[in-house]
Amino acid sequence: MNAVLEIALTVLSLLGLTALGWCLLGRLLCPVPARGVHILIEAEGDAARLEQTVRGLVLLRSLGLLACPIEIADRGLSSGGLDVARRLAERWPGISISQPQH
Repeated sequence: MNAVLEIALTVLSLLGLTALGWCLLGRLLCPVPARGVHILIEAEGDAARLEQTVRGLVLLRSLGLLACPIEIADRGLSSGGLDVARRLAERWPGISISQPQH
């Protein structure tokens, strides 16, 4: 019984150390940008890949690897694409939509 417990603790310890190493490597490879930096995503049409792009950036933000605002630039969004952009901006703070200037 002691051998099983030792093996289980060893496996859990290795998993924990691996997770810690992965997080530290991520911090090293993807440093948090300096102040004044923001991300601009140009979106047009039905914004087919907009949600996937925003979700990826929000994931990086939740991991602490990204700390800057995200702006969605309307470069000719359709009504459906604009609905997607608005829904994303309402769901997560720090995301805004900029309308084209005429």
